Amino acid sequence: MLRWRDEINKNFNRIVIKLGSNSITKTSGGIDSNKIKAICEGIKELHKEKKEVILVCSGAIQTARGMIKSKSQRLSQLQALSSIGQNQVITALQSEFKTEQSPIGQILLTHEDFKSSERYFNLQNTINELLNWKALPVINENDSISFNEISLGDNDQLAALISENCNADLLLLLTESKGLYTAHPDSPGAEHIPFIEYNKDLSFIKTMNKSIAGRGGMKTKLEAVRKLSPLGVPVIIADYRCPSPVLEALSSSETSSFFEAAPEKLNKKKARLLTSVKENCYIKIDKGAAQALQKNKSLLPVGIKAVHGRFQRGDVVKVFHSRSLIAQGIAEFSSTELRKLLNTDLSADYPEKYNLPSRVFIHKNNLLQKK
Repeated sequence: MLRWRDEINKNFNRIVIKLGSNSITKTSGGIDSNKIKAICEGIKELHKEKKEVILVCSGAIQTARGMIKSKSQRLSQLQALSSIGQNQVITALQSEFKTEQSPIGQILLTHEDFKSSERYFNLQNTINELLNWKALPVINENDSISFNEISLGDNDQLAALISENCNADLLLLLTESKGLYTAHPDSPGAEHIPFIEYNKDLSFIKTMNKSIAGRGGMKTKLEAVRKLSPLGVPVIIADYRCPSPVLEALSSSETSSFFEAAPEKLNKKKARLLTSVKENCYIKIDKGAAQALQKNKSLLPVGIKAVHGRFQRGDVVKVFHSRSLIAQGIAEFSSTELRKLLNTDLSADYPEKYNLPSRVFIHKNNLLQKK
């Protein structure tokens, strides 16, 4: 079971580390310098071992609340708080790495950056160049301009997207738990699970509520695991509250859970289809459409029964049949266009009539079926 600890030292050379809001901030708001220092010391050790590290860093809004005493959840105020907090987070990280002479490269993203192939590869090239310069890429969602239509959902999902984009060998999620338990850690009889085999059924797990400061929780972390493990990227969920959170997570099963990944990585196109799903966007199809997909056919609008969420052409959406997720793929037209189609008689000339780019909603070449 502990063979993966040796793999980290030998084979895991590019590591994405996601820091939750509570892992770098005070409960009352503002940066917690002791927490940041403990995490950065571990990253410095990884740098000495010639390992590449990419940070996905939450906490901008909670950081700003140390200066702006607002508890409002209004979107405009959260976006304004984020614009203040981002600068403080980067300043704190720069202070920790100034003696190491590792520059900090900040990247702010939205879902649009993963939908566009050009932006996707620009992001990949930017991260690679930063790593070539021995810089530390620090990535966050661009909360100061994001809204539901372009939001990535939470930084656990962003960390999964980044891990796929930059061909990471490992994703480390630092949180307020020692990883996965059989029940909520505070429940009587809850047992810590240090190692989870690939394809292990986790439906019995009762996930914890999301934290006060953050948008995620154990549920979103397990979603990241489900996205990455088929790609061949293992995930560690670990407790940030120990003296050396990064190094202990990579060396001890007592403070973390290791999620084994598939032995081989998926090709790049299938990997993007798996990780780039637009959150809370899906369609429901009928039996005939489901049978057509099983025969490797494209998905036509005529087989679609319902549309959920807002998405644009090029977004990856989920496909459900009889309450089961059976596929996901790239939408050829938007949710607005699709809803209009479902309320009309689909004659043979509907693409021309409604100025649509395609006859199919998801082309078979852009479809990943769930097994």
